[in-house]
Amino acid sequence: MKNLGPMIDYLEKEGSRVCNQVFMYSKKWKQPLNVSKTVVQLFHTQVKRPILNVTIDGNKIELVKEFKYLGFTWTDKLSLKPTVDKTIGNIQRSLGKLKWMKSGRKMSCKALRQCFFAYTFPHFAWLFPLFPLLPESLQHVLEQKFRVGLRLVHRCPFVSANNLFKVTSEQPLQFYVKKYIQRRLKTMFTTDLGSSFFYEDIFGWDNFCKRKNDHLGQFFRTRRVRLLKDRHESFLLKWLYFVDTN
Repeated sequence: MKNLGPMIDYLEKEGSRVCNQVFMYSKKWKQPLNVSKTVVQLFHTQVKRPILNVTIDGNKIELVKEFKYLGFTWTDKLSLKPTVDKTIGNIQRSLGKLKWMKSGRKMSCKALRQCFFAYTFPHFAWLFPLFPLLPESLQHVLEQKFRVGLRLVHRCPFVSANNLFKVTSEQPLQFYVKKYIQRRLKTMFTTDLGSSFFYEDIFGWDNFCKRKNDHLGQFFRTRRVRLLKDRHESFLLKWLYFVDTN
């Protein structure tokens, strides 16, 4: 781990400055800000988490490893695994209820299918924007759970994965992901997605505001940063690649 002292000092000063600007804005326009519920999160790749002291109105903000916002779990390593694991758990519980409905009851396949797409499928749809960005292992897990649901719906537990969609006349999970992405790409210019970093894909290091005498120039010239920029791939390109290959 390299000496990150100058970078930490910079983040503390900039973080405190921005937080105090937000606090003054909320005070001026009568929009109360709950300081006790405000947290700070430092995204890092080091094994050891750096310590960061950011203040707002003279109060130190708690440094957290993760926090939840609108159902999404943000981690300090920018990992999607906690969110995906939680969604898979919700899918598994929903499939358990579907299995209970199927057993010992004279429910038609049509009714079971409606229940599956009404109560289980939304959990899959929650991950559609992230699906092309996930590792193949997690994609395969989601695809396997989707096939389990179809086997329950059509009462064909022993049909292989290769023959399942032909036997049931259903579409694979990738079909619905592709349909979702195509719809978003078609309308993204008129939505908030069109003005977001996702669409513009501005890599953070290219837009760092280097201030005079901040002693941070070396961080912009390191080999590691150059490699990060060279290896970086746009989320939008991953979406388009997924659409083209499925």
